[in-house]
Amino acid sequence: DAVYDRVGNIELSRILGADVRLDPAGFDIAIRPSWGQALEDVRKSGGKPFPIPAGCSEHPLGGPGFVGFAEEVREQEAQLGIR
Repeated sequence: DAVYDRVGNIELSRILGADVRLDPAGFDIAIRPSWGQALEDVRKSGGKPFPIPAGCSEHPLGGPGFVGFAEEVREQEAQLGIR
C-alpha cells in the first residue's frame, strides 16, 4: 500500500514520538530479523524495549492492552463530558 506508513497506527506512533522503522519486505504480522535489530538498538542505547508485534496477537498482554486502551479513552471522554 503506497500510503499505509502515513495513516493509522503508524502515523499516530510517529505523532506520539515513536521510533518507527519500516521493513523493506513490507507489512504483515510476521516477526522479521529487523525486529531483533530494533530491540538490540534500544538495548545498546540504554533502553529497555517493550516489543509489541503488529496486531498484538503474538504478545500475551496484547488483548488486555486493547482493553486498557478502551478504558482509558472512556475515562478521558467522561472527564471531558463527551458522551
